[in-house]
Amino acid sequence: MSGARQGLLRLAMIAAVACCVSVRTEAHHSFAMFDTANQITIAGVVTAFEWTNPHVYIELDVADGQATKHWSIELGSPSILLRGGWKFNTIKKGDKISAVVSPLRNGDPGSLLNRVTLADGRVLGNGGPAGIGPGTTAPPPAALPPADAMPTRRSKQVVAACIALGVTLTAAPLMGGQSKPRPSVAGVWAPLGAGRGADPAIAPPPPGPVVLKPDYAKDYLAQRAADAEATKRGEPPPSAAIGCVPYGMPRMMSVASYPVEILETAGQITIIAEAFSEVRRVFMDQAQQPIDEVPPGFYGHSVGRWDGDALVIDTVGIKESVGGYQNIPHSERMRITERLRLVTPDVLHDQITIEDPVVLEKPVVYTLAYRRLRDYKMVEFVCENNREYVDAQGRVRMRLGGR
Repeated sequence: MSGARQGLLRLAMIAAVACCVSVRTEAHHSFAMFDTANQITIAGVVTAFEWTNPHVYIELDVADGQATKHWSIELGSPSILLRGGWKFNTIKKGDKISAVVSPLRNGDPGSLLNRVTLADGRVLGNGGPAGIGPGTTAPPPAALPPADAMPTRRSKQVVAACIALGVTLTAAPLMGGQSKPRPSVAGVWAPLGAGRGADPAIAPPPPGPVVLKPDYAKDYLAQRAADAEATKRGEPPPSAAIGCVPYGMPRMMSVASYPVEILETAGQITIIAEAFSEVRRVFMDQAQQPIDEVPPGFYGHSVGRWDGDALVIDTVGIKESVGGYQNIPHSERMRITERLRLVTPDVLHDQITIEDPVVLEKPVVYTLAYRRLRDYKMVEFVCENNREYVDAQGRVRMRLGGR
C-alpha cells in the first residue's frame, strides 16, 4: 500500500472514531435485552417487592386463563426511584397492581417497568431525573441561578449572596496581604446533560475528538460494530458493571443520573460516587508520584491544587482492565487531569483531559456538568441482588423469580 493510501486510511479511522464517540453518562447496562418497542399491560398480585441494588424488582403472579403465570419486573435502583417518588415500602406483598412493561426479547416472563398503577390508584414511572427505561417521564430539575450569578472577587454583596446560597468561601492569600474568596466545590452534585433545550450558559461544551493510534483505532471500531450488531439482536454485550465491578476512573464521575458527593477536609478532598459507592481520595498540595511507582488500581493516585477558582486534580495509576472513557482502550501510562470549576453557585463543570502516549495520538478533552442537589442524602449502594448475568454463550441474561 502506498504512503498516500496509508495516510488516507489512517485519517478515515481517526474520523470514524471521532464521529462515533460523544460524551454521555454511563449506565449499569443496556436495555437491549428488553423489547422496548413493545409495551404490554400485566395485572396481578405482588408476591415480593425487592428494594435492592443494582435494581429493584417486583415479583407478580398474573392470572393466565385457568393457570397463574409468574412475572419478574425490573426497575431502576433505589436511588433513582427515590428521586422519582418511590419508597422502600411503596409496594407490599399481596398488593394488586397493574404494570405497563417491556418484555424480554427471548420470551421469558421477565420485563422492564414503564409505569405502574398502585393499589391506591397512584401511577409511578420507572425513573429519576434522567429517566430509566422506555417512555418514562422525569420531574423537572431544580431551578438554577443565572450564569452571571457567579461571585466576583470585588463584590462583597455578591459574596454574601453566595454564602446565603450555601457556597462556602475560603480565603486565600494574595500579594499585598489581601485575600480573595475561593468558592468551594463541596456538596452533592447530579449529572446535568447538554441535550436539546439546555441553557448554553451552563451546559458543558462539546467534547473534543478522539484520535487513537491506527492499530487501536482498527480494533476499537471493529468492537463497536460487533457490539452494535449484538445490541440490535437484543443481546447487549457484557460489561464489568454486569458483574457488579466498580467503574473506576474516569467513568465513575458520571453514571446515569447517580450523584457524586464532594467533601473538603484538611489536606484532602474526597469524591464519593453513589453508584457502587465508589470513593476517590485527592491529596492536596502534594507532588504526584511517578507512574511506575503507583500500584495500578481502579482510582489510581490523585493529587490536587487550587489554580485560581479551579480545582486541578492529577490522576495516574489506572489499571488497563478498568474501562476507559466511552470504552476507549488505554494503557497504564494514562494520565487524567481534571479542572473542576463552579459556573454558577449551583452548576459545576469538570473538564477532563486524558493523555496516553501509548494509545492516543493526541489528548482527549471533554467536560462533565453537574447541578447541585440541596438537602440530598446519599443512598447506600451495595450490589447485593444482581440478577443479570452472562451465560455460557456470552449473552446477558436476567434471572427470574430471584433464582
